[in-house]
Amino acid sequence: EAIFDALRARHSYGTTGARMLMEFTAGVFEMGAQGRASGEVAGRAVVAAPSPIAYAEVLVLEAGATEWKTLARWEHPGRVLDEGYTVNVSGPTTIYLRAELEDRVNGRVARGWSSPIWLRP
Repeated sequence: EAIFDALRARHSYGTTGARMLMEFTAGVFEMGAQGRASGEVAGRAVVAAPSPIAYAEVLVLEAGATEWKTLARWEHPGRVLDEGYTVNVSGPTTIYLRAELEDRVNGRVARGWSSPIWLRP
């Protein structure tokens, strides 16, 4: 039942088969949440993986933009990443976390990505 509750609330993330843990917040909002915030908002990105992480990054899509921008990026942090970041919310803003592992799973690149967080001032 808890799994379905999390899926309905969009507090979830996807992977290409790698068993990794991802947690992603912006202020008091968890991945999948919608909320109101303005100015500088502090967040946290956590990735724990069975093999070394090639990179992890937070991407942002701001109001009126047509392309995602990299807000924060960490190269080769080991098997565990636990880092803070800040995002400036001055209009509707969408952010998400994605990661790629150095090792392949079943011959494919191992990736993970969180549900987005949608913020409005």
